[in-house]
Formats: sequence, C-alpha cells, structure tokens
Amino acid sequence: MNDDSMNEDHTIPVYEHDLQDVDVDSVDVELSQVLPIFPTSSKPCINVWMDKMSKGILTSTHFKEHWRIWVPNIYSPEPNGNCLGWSFDEDMAEKMLYNTLEEFICNGEPREVLQQLAKLENPPSVCGRFFKVGEPTYFCRECGMDPTCVLCVACFKESAHQNHKYKIATSSGGGCCDCGDPEAWKKEAFCRIHEAGKEAKETSGNKLPEDIRERATSTFEAVLQYCFELLAREHTPGLPADLRVKETDEGPLSLLATTGSYCTVLFNDETHTFEQVISTLARVIKCTQKEAIEFVTNIDRNGRAVVKCSDFQHCNELKSDIERFTSRQSSHPLKVLVVHAHVIAHQIFAMRLLGWLQQFISHCEGFRIIFSDVALNKKLPDLPIVDGILMRDSHLWKAARTAWHRLFISGMLMEYESKKSLAIVFTTNYGTVMKDFMKDDHDHSFSISSLSVQLFTVPTLAHYLIANHDVLFILLNTFISESSRRCNPVGKLEFERNTPHTVFKRAQYILCDLSYLLSSKPDTWTDELRKGFLQGMSLLMKLLWSMQGMDAVLRQVGQHMEYEPEWESAFNLHIKLSPVISLALEWCGSDRVVLIKAFRLVLKKLSEQPNKESSSTPGQLRELADHSATCIVYDVSLEPVSIHLPLSRFLAGLFLYLEKYNLDYQSSEFMIQSKLSPEQLIEPVLRAQAMISQVHAGMWRRNGYSLLNQLYFYHNVRCRTEMLDRDIILL
Repeated sequence: MNDDSMNEDHTIPVYEHDLQDVDVDSVDVELSQVLPIFPTSSKPCINVWMDKMSKGILTSTHFKEHWRIWVPNIYSPEPNGNCLGWSFDEDMAEKMLYNTLEEFICNGEPREVLQQLAKLENPPSVCGRFFKVGEPTYFCRECGMDPTCVLCVACFKESAHQNHKYKIATSSGGGCCDCGDPEAWKKEAFCRIHEAGKEAKETSGNKLPEDIRERATSTFEAVLQYCFELLAREHTPGLPADLRVKETDEGPLSLLATTGSYCTVLFNDETHTFEQVISTLARVIKCTQKEAIEFVTNIDRNGRAVVKCSDFQHCNELKSDIERFTSRQSSHPLKVLVVHAHVIAHQIFAMRLLGWLQQFISHCEGFRIIFSDVALNKKLPDLPIVDGILMRDSHLWKAARTAWHRLFISGMLMEYESKKSLAIVFTTNYGTVMKDFMKDDHDHSFSISSLSVQLFTVPTLAHYLIANHDVLFILLNTFISESSRRCNPVGKLEFERNTPHTVFKRAQYILCDLSYLLSSKPDTWTDELRKGFLQGMSLLMKLLWSMQGMDAVLRQVGQHMEYEPEWESAFNLHIKLSPVISLALEWCGSDRVVLIKAFRLVLKKLSEQPNKESSSTPGQLRELADHSATCIVYDVSLEPVSIHLPLSRFLAGLFLYLEKYNLDYQSSEFMIQSKLSPEQLIEPVLRAQAMISQVHAGMWRRNGYSLLNQLYFYHNVRCRTEMLDRDIILL
C-alpha cells in the first residue's frame, strides 16, 4: 500500500501527552509523539499491558486487541494494485508494532536494557549461526566427530582448524555452525571468539531480572500463539473473530470493517513446471510475460504469492480459471486459495514477528531459555507450539516453514537442556512428521524432519534417546510400516516395474537418521542402553529378513527375457542401508552381552527363512579328486538365486567380533533350537558365487542387462563392503 495514501485516508487517532503522564521509566522522545492507543481506552497500549500485568490478568487477547487495529492498517494489500510492487510503511510498523513489544519487555528504553543484557554474554560461548543456501561451510577432517559438524567462515578463520586438513562445502540451507559444541569436535571445539565467551560465562552468572522475565514470558506466549494461529491454520476466507476489525471501532478505522478486499493466493508445488505456471498466469490474470516470470519466481522462492487483490467474486473466478488450466497440464491442479486481505496482512506481520523474535532472543541466553520453555511446555491453547508445528509443518508454505525452523534452531539448539527437550518431543512425534514428509512434495531441506541432523548427531543425546525413548524402535517401525506395503505374500520386498517409488524414496531419509543416531558407539553400556539398542536390532533383523533373497533371478533358457526386471530400487535401498548395517555391527562388537544377544537374534531369523528345503532334504555324497563331502542339492542353473543376502552377511560381520570375547559358533551361548549347520549358513552365499561364475562363463546371456548391472554393483566400491567383502568373510 502506498504510504501517502494511507496517511491521507485514515488519520490515525493519536494520543498527545506529556512525558510525565507515562509511567514508563524513559520513553523515546520521537515515540512519545505517536503512541498507539489501545482500542478500549485512551491509554497507550504499553501502559494498558503494564496495568494488566500488575493485576495478573494479562493474556494474549490484550496483545491481539492492539494488532487487530494496527496490522490491517499497515500491511493490508491495496485492492487492484500491483501485487509485485508492494511497499509498506516500515517506520510506522517499527514504531507501532515492534518497538511497543520491546519497550513493554524492557520497561523503558529497549536499546540500553538489551545492550546491558547482551554484555552478560558478549561474546557468546556457542556460535549457532544459521546457514543460508549456498553459504560456505568448513569441515575439519582431523577433529570433526562426523561430516555434519561444520564451522562458519568467521569461526573457521579464528580457529586452529585452518592449519589442519579441512574440506570446504556449500550449505544446502537449514544447518548451523557447531563452534562451541564440545560434542561435535574431538578437540579444538572453540574458536578464539567463543573461547572468550566460554570463560566469561563461567565467571558471571547469567540471570535475567525477575520482572523482565515475567513480561518476556507473557509476550513470547502471545507472539507464538498468534503466529501459530495465523500461519499454521487455514483461514479461508476470513480471520478468527478476535482479530476482525469491528463496525464499532472508533474513527476512520471503521472504514476498514466494510472493505471487502480479497486476495487470490497461488501456492508452490513440485509437479507443475515454471513454463506451465507462467503461461497460465499470463492468460488468466492478463499480465506481461515479465510479470508472470516474477510471480513464478516468488512462488518458487517463498512457496506462495498473492497474484490478485480485488473483490471476492473476481478473485474466485481467477481461482477457478487457474485450477481449470493447471489441471489439464498435470494430474492435479495448482493449489489456489481466496483469502481476505486482512488475513494476508496478519500473515505478513506474523512472518515478520517470527523474524523479530529470532533476533530478539539472540540478545541473551535468558531469553532463549524462556522461549524454549514457552514453546515446549505451554499449552497454547490446546497443545505446545513445538508439537503443533511438528504436526502442521507440511501444511505451511516454504517461507513460513523456514521461519519456524530458524526460530527453533536459534532458540533451542544453543543450550543443551533445551536441545534435549526438543529432541524428546521430536522423537515422540517422529512417526507423524515422517508420514507427512512422505506425502508432501517439498525437498527434505524444507521439511521439519531435517532437524534430525541437528539432534541425532549429538552423541550424548543419541545414547539418551536410544536408552530412554525407544528412538531406534520408532524410526525402524516407521520405515517398516512403509516398506511392508511392498512385500509379496511370502514377506519379501518386491518392486514393481514402471511404478513411481517416490514415497519409498522419501522414506529412505529415515535410514540417514538411523546412521546419525549410531554414528558414535558408546564407551560404557548401561542396561537401558542395551535394552533400547537390542529392541531396535530386532526390527532391523525384521527388515533384513524381508530383503534376504529379494529380486531372485531364474536362468532364462530358450528365449531372451522379454522385459528387464526392476533391480535399481533394491540396490538404492542397500546403498542407503549399508552405513546403518556397518555402524550397527560396530555397536554389537563393543559389548559382550549385546554381541551374544544379537548373534542369537540373527541365527533365529535365518532359521525362519522360507527356503527350508536345505534343512529337510538329506545331503548327497559327492566325490572329487579323492575327497568326498555331503552336499546340499541345489541346481543354480535351474532354480532362483538372489544376490541380496543381508541377513547372512550381518552374521558374517558379527563373526569377526566373536574371537574378541573368546566365543565361537559352537559356544554354549549360541545353542538354540533349529540352529543351522555351517554348511546351511554358507549355502545362499555359495549359490550366489556359483551364479556369478556361470554369468562369467556366458550361461546367463539371455537374462539381459539387469543381471549384469546387479553384478557390477555387487563388486562396485559403493556396495562391496556389505556385499562381496562379507561373503568372503562368511565363506
């Protein structure tokens, strides 16, 4: 909206007063000229909030009363104006909307108070800088705990790591600098800037004055509740009742109550192309090609854009037209909503309010602790904000998601206790979050599920979650619930040709999260940790069992194979799963009790395999070069053979650790019913080796390229660690 037109049309009621009238310690002289009036009294809003606070009856409604009037005034889009060239009266917004909050919290001149508070931790002991897309990050090959531990440019230049072996990469957005986190580095955890902050923190206690704490708590509650209500719930087409401009509102503002402006809002999706949306917009809203490109760029960057602001009927017609055009180009139309102009105004303000809050809590640790306490524990109104955002994240547009993620990262990951509480809530809701992510079509970096890299890579947190919150069980259970839909009647994974596996590919991010959790094996085991880990292991065995023998191939005789079978999905799954298997083996090998229980678990699973013909049919005696042996009868050239044997290979991995604890295959600890003989154990692997030899001898030519590709990857460096190498160990 044009600033001048706003000042002409609506002469905003001002409360002229002397400084003596205000019971605030010191007020900025400029501000004293225009202090926002509270709708129901002639007092400035800060005084009203102070008054209610002293009586103990201040609620978020009192803040909303103020925003209800001022937000539409400042941020409402102009009807029939150009939606690309919006400009708002930022000075007015600063004065009326943000400064009032800061003054209320600080009870006086905010700049001085915040400077005092910032001095308490200047510099801070943790960096926590949020990375934008494309920003350079540094990883120290010598000191980093794992490749996710990175430094920003400023910290790297001031650290000892610049003289070590390091690697530079660009951030995909969403992470933060790990300087100052002792769990991310083997040594040199602090750069020179934050080393000073750590020493200062140890000498000075960091306490917020009690009155500031109370006011900050009330303000944060109101701000978070308001932002959640406006960004995470759909308002089509009108506002919640407590934010509507009423007919009875004094002064020219009552004009706003009758304005019937609506906006047509277009949302981003990953199915329609740039060209399709550009041509649709150019036809429907009659704009130039250049404007259409600008709209589409905004939609792609922010996740949505207002393309028209007019009356309801006009906006609704545009909505129908856009849906009609885009449904021809793809299986479903673009998401378009018609929303009241005041809703857009409040949403613009809510987005900026999140940015303001992120910047405000960066001043001192005390504010961050209050913030995380409010966000994690306060029911606003029915469930805490963090839970609410975890549940609703996939319904938000890109920019709103990013704003919430940044706020959580900067407000909760700097202090260990806050990070721990967030990790517990995240783990509890993990299943729902991942199910939403699988249905969603946005990239992983725009999903709240990407927070896992911040939480699960902290060794003490990972061990705590495994021991006390069944995190391995929750993650594997979520993955198996998705993979079991792709199992055949025998319970083995089977991938169809020509069907999109998008959901399953997205589910494989769970396997990355598993490798984060297992990335550092424990030095000391507790009973809880053993129990939590073995519970996860039993599910991992269930998954490996469904992969054992999948994609079995039968030798083609007579005629060439008509259709190449689907083989890539199985190998993609293996590539994602192999780090988890390697880490799980390391964990098993680090404790005697866990090793014995895991070994028994694998033996039991192997004896459940459906191809039991090997144990029921008696072996045949064969003789060769003066040697005789009893062999299991199986003709590789006539019967199905699979190269996927993760369960047998897991056992091979465990074998290597038996010697360390003076155990062997015949030890009394491993005496279980229906235990396979060593010959039966190596049988599946021998079949695979026999098939490979036959392929090299040219006997499987008619099976086409899919088999050759499988064998190529079997020997390839990306897969051989958990395939070929384990087979050699087992044999």
